[in-house]
Amino acid sequence: WLYSNKLSGSLPSGIGQLKQLEILQLHANQISGPLPSTIGNLSVLRDLRLYSNKLRGSIPSGIGQLKQLEILYLHANQLSGPLPSTIGNLSALTDMRLFLNRLSGSIPSGIGQLKKLEYLILDTNQLSGSLPSTIGNLSALTDMRLFLNRLSGSIPSGIGQLKQLEILQLHANQISGPL
Repeated sequence: WLYSNKLSGSLPSGIGQLKQLEILQLHANQISGPLPSTIGNLSVLRDLRLYSNKLRGSIPSGIGQLKQLEILYLHANQLSGPLPSTIGNLSALTDMRLFLNRLSGSIPSGIGQLKKLEYLILDTNQLSGSLPSTIGNLSALTDMRLFLNRLSGSIPSGIGQLKQLEILQLHANQISGPL
């Protein structure tokens, strides 16, 4: 663990060679630049915490190769672009926090494949489009925060099937239609 230091510079692409790495916690530093595409090579990674840095650019599609990943914390950076469609491949994921970035585009429908996901925290971005109907498939979800985005359309009826849901925050969007 190297979190809460004054580490700076960018993540080297060679990080993808750490094939046995299970936990990568570099949060609360001054790391800048893009996430290297080689991050997808960390096949046994379970915990990725790079929040509160100065990361820029998009989330690489290779992140979808992290089949063992349970925790994905990339919040409070300067990440931009769409959520990769491959995010739906993260079958072990329980906690995804990508808030306080500049992510744009729509939430991919593949997100509904994350059956173990308990926390979906995507607030304070620039996400747009409708909420995917597949959100109703997230049966383990307890906390969904999508406020302060540009989401539109109606709330999918499947949200009513989220029996574990305790927190639902959708304010400060352009959602319309019936409840």
